[in-house]
Amino acid sequence: MSLLITLGLKPKKTLPGVAGAVAESGDDAPAPARAAGGGSADKAKNPSRQDREKRELSDLRADIDAIVAQITALVLGGIADDGARKRVNEDLGKLKAVLAKAGKIADPKAATKAFGAALGPAQALLARAQGTKEAVDVVQAKLTPLLVPARAGLAALAAPTRAVLQAELDALQADIRRYVEAGDATALQAIVAPRLAKLHKLATGLPKVSAQADAELARAAKLVQALDAARSADLQARLADLQAKKQAGWPAGKTLDEIAAAVDGVSDGVKTLIEDAEAMKNRLAIADEIAKLRKRVDALKPRTDKASAAPVPRFIDNWQQRVRSALADFAKYEAANNLKSCEVMFSQLGAALDSLEQAKARYAAHRAKFVAARDGTIKAALAVKLQPATLAALRTKSINAKGSEIEALAEGGQIGKADQAVDAWQKAAKTWGESQATYNNLRSGHPKVGAMKDLIGQPGGGEVFDAIVADLPEDTQAVNVNAAIEARFDITVKQFNHRDQPKDADGNPYPDKSKALNPKAPQKGLKDLYRVLRMVPVKDVKYTEKIVDYQEQGRGAYFQPGVFNDEIVMYAGRPDDASNTTTLGGVVAPEDQARVAPENQPQGGDQVNWYSYAALHEVAHGLDDARKVMKPMMGEAGWESHGTGAIAKKVAAFFSYDADYIESMMDSGNNTPPKKRPKRPPEVKTDAEWESNRRDAERWVTESRETFNPWDKGDAAKRNAIGGRVYQEAYAGDWVSYHLAARATGIRGYQFRSSAEWFAELYAAFHIGKLSPKHKYAAWLQRLKIESESAS
Repeated sequence: MSLLITLGLKPKKTLPGVAGAVAESGDDAPAPARAAGGGSADKAKNPSRQDREKRELSDLRADIDAIVAQITALVLGGIADDGARKRVNEDLGKLKAVLAKAGKIADPKAATKAFGAALGPAQALLARAQGTKEAVDVVQAKLTPLLVPARAGLAALAAPTRAVLQAELDALQADIRRYVEAGDATALQAIVAPRLAKLHKLATGLPKVSAQADAELARAAKLVQALDAARSADLQARLADLQAKKQAGWPAGKTLDEIAAAVDGVSDGVKTLIEDAEAMKNRLAIADEIAKLRKRVDALKPRTDKASAAPVPRFIDNWQQRVRSALADFAKYEAANNLKSCEVMFSQLGAALDSLEQAKARYAAHRAKFVAARDGTIKAALAVKLQPATLAALRTKSINAKGSEIEALAEGGQIGKADQAVDAWQKAAKTWGESQATYNNLRSGHPKVGAMKDLIGQPGGGEVFDAIVADLPEDTQAVNVNAAIEARFDITVKQFNHRDQPKDADGNPYPDKSKALNPKAPQKGLKDLYRVLRMVPVKDVKYTEKIVDYQEQGRGAYFQPGVFNDEIVMYAGRPDDASNTTTLGGVVAPEDQARVAPENQPQGGDQVNWYSYAALHEVAHGLDDARKVMKPMMGEAGWESHGTGAIAKKVAAFFSYDADYIESMMDSGNNTPPKKRPKRPPEVKTDAEWESNRRDAERWVTESRETFNPWDKGDAAKRNAIGGRVYQEAYAGDWVSYHLAARATGIRGYQFRSSAEWFAELYAAFHIGKLSPKHKYAAWLQRLKIESESAS
């Protein structure tokens, strides 16, 4: 069917056949008669010019013929519309007539000029024919499928809308004819197609859109009318506006665009209204729930008002601050309509109020107990007459100091400990009334251990005795302090000037032999030793029966186990020597030190008094020997024991060297490599590589021997670890291993000599106050302490 018929136009008469027209311009067309006698003379005069003119004419005619052939092909089958094809064919006929006339010109030069004049129009006609084809293709492929249903759809529309859209449709059809005649496919796609698509959408879809809009308006009305009228006034106004637009000749408009805008305005508007109504419904529901929570919060006002009381203990004020913070956060989330966070804050507020009131109740009960003790038992105990006056003053000082300590515990929220301390405070206060004999005994020069034990055995007597010992003058005879240590810890102390050896730790010869110190002379170090031993539970110290205390600075100490005769030997200088220190930390390789967590580093500096630290270290050995506390803890650092053969195989595999050679060196007393070296195996390619492997293996053995102190060297431990484990000789012939990673939680390098030293170092650091409360093993050591104190 003709495109023009599709558009509602009448086509012109049927085209005549085009084959004859093509033949008119072909090579068989009759040539014009030659001028008599003209050609031969010209050719004789200038044959080269004539040949050139003929060649130019031939080339030009060939170009034009090619163009004509392309146009003819488009007319014959390329242009799918009869009317458009006819118009092109008419112009093609005119072009052929011009070409036929030019073909009759005998003079090549004149003929060339005539054909040249026809070339431009021929090219223009080809371009128009091609454009026409593209335009017709666009109409058939994209526009006609929209035109037909759009025209049919218009019939079902209301008169005002149908008239506007029909006018738009007529205008679009006129545009189509115009652009097809102009061969402007681009305009058809860019201008006509979008508007036709919009018209098609309206003409075919408006009834469905109208029904859908009615349904959504009904839904919107139901949603909006269900909302609180005062809080949804804006939504109600929007609903009324949309309903009015839909009922008043919708969609109203004088143009296609106005009608489309009217349709979209209602459709999009009602969708947005529904979304906003649902959102408001949720917001109002949330606001209602928050309002209910607010009423509950306000109902707590009599309780929350008490969260600003002052003055109060520090731990109670912390709970008060939590209450105030929960109230402030609730108000913040309430303003943001954040129900979930309001619920969380309400829950936290309730919990904080409960905890605050419980804390106040506990503190009040404790305070009542404290005041009752202070004004009753303590007051009565302080009224008991004691002689001399220095003892009475010591009692008052000690009792008052304990009272201040209890108040500090309560201020910090440790009510349970404070309550227990009140009980011990009262017991000790009563026991002070029976302390006079012990006080005099410790200053007599003839101390009686049994009498001291009698006082210690009474309720709170240990604390009373500790205070009396701490008050002893610095020039108290050694025999008195020795007796005090024996009474308190069941330990006998022997003191010597130095060990029985020819030279001291610095290699200087001793001027005299080792001898016991005069028990009648004052020895301040003994009083310091008593103080150091009281840093740990008394029960822990009592696992040792004897301490030998050398006054020399040998920077050493050791524990000697036995059967009811365990002994600690000290040759670590004096406890009051400020320069007598040791350094904690530095357990890992220097390059890894920055990555050690803060809780695994010494607290309050890395220096500690060497004598005090060593003494507590050896006490730990006595505790471990008696209670085997390390037995369940061996896996913490991965402690294992090994024979040299098993280790040698691992080292041999690691360094690709001979295991027997390595084992022989490990077993040698002087760390000497075997004289006979093993032959290079085939898998080692060169002698140089085999020799390098030997040197590496020998270095490993040397740096893993006891004489190298490998536990103190974090870089060596890292360098020599095999499979994440450090293998070393802890003591002569005693080979052990542990996890290299465990060093990151170490407090001192010596800790990694053996499992026993691992515990002793942690124990000493904990009780001397250098282990962080957040350290991995602090809680375990605290439990051990509580167990020992409970058993004392």
